[in-house]
Amino acid sequence: MNKDYINLSIKEEINKKIYSIDKVRNARIKASKRLENYAKQWNFLFFLLNVLAVIFVLSALVLISNNAFSFIASCYSLYVILLQYYISIQNYKERALRFHYHQLQLEDAIIQLKILIFNYSDYGDNKVIEKYKEIMNQYHLKLANIENHSDKDFLLGNEKNNKQYKKEVNIDNFILLMNYFILLCLIMYYIYFLKF
Repeated sequence: MNKDYINLSIKEEINKKIYSIDKVRNARIKASKRLENYAKQWNFLFFLLNVLAVIFVLSALVLISNNAFSFIASCYSLYVILLQYYISIQNYKERALRFHYHQLQLEDAIIQLKILIFNYSDYGDNKVIEKYKEIMNQYHLKLANIENHSDKDFLLGNEKNNKQYKKEVNIDNFILLMNYFILLCLIMYYIYFLKF
């Protein structure tokens, strides 16, 4: 498809930009929801990991007098502390809020561009172009001050590509699932030591 941007009128250019900004806004909404979901999942998992760490430490001190179990309990407690530090620097909740507020700013830019189109007849071409440039400068500043969304967020946020998206395998999902597996293995390990 050959795109002829030179022959576009200013109204057509503004309409194209509204569509483009809306696609970015939808991707920001998806990114915000994804990161908020990570934050909720990690909060739940940390609750479980910490409960198990407390049970391990108390059992090592009171119930089970086995050096191997005490060593595992100590290592696991240290692991939970280091994992909490790693996840805390990921700032999932804070990043989700930034994406949320950014999509609100993008919505404001869309509204300003729509107002510009509706008031087109009241302004001359030069004033419309001047206001359009001003809005676009603000838009580019807003884009420069925030991290980019993922490709998955963009594809899910685009209505035309709203087909079933394959489950994304990334480091965040991998670490989360790996820790559920570790939790399950350690619970089984604990039950084994209680029996013997």
